Amino acid sequence: MTSEILPRLDKQFVEKYKNTKEGTKAYDFIFVIINHYLSYLSKHKNPELAINDFNDDQHTLLAFNYLYIQVGNSGFLGLIQNGYGLYIFETPFEQNIKKFETLELSRLIHEAKSIYEECKAYMQAHSEEEFNEKYDYFSKQFSPLDARFYDISDEQTCKIKDYIIKNISNFAIVR
Repeated sequence: MTSEILPRLDKQFVEKYKNTKEGTKAYDFIFVIINHYLSYLSKHKNPELAINDFNDDQHTLLAFNYLYIQVGNSGFLGLIQNGYGLYIFETPFEQNIKKFETLELSRLIHEAKSIYEECKAYMQAHSEEEFNEKYDYFSKQFSPLDARFYDISDEQTCKIKDYIIKNISNFAIVR
């Protein structure tokens, strides 16, 4: 891992967020790190290769960011339609996020994965028009999981922030 991947964070900045229990404030902290990672990727001619520079914790954090934004804005179905299903459901994300002590989130991903697989298979076998006709079916399947995501997201985001702070050298350089 090259040092340019790691954002430089001021010690006081990290301390400021250490005890926060508010999900949006925890995400503010997380986003500073994620934003640096995304900037790192955008500077490379081939981001698909540059992503290999990240460690497992950093990949997990990036996947969480996509999940948080996509499900928060348009639910699991939106996440899939926007092309992030592969990154969430077909990688070790579900297993890796457990290291962050977010068991509720891991269980939710596990439950959503079976619906994702059914949805993906249908999308691959049918036209966009046919999928749109079945949109309500999939939306109803994901709806309870979307609601659970909203219910647990603040607490789970705080746990992710806590994991990052405890393992800060995997994510950033503190000065």
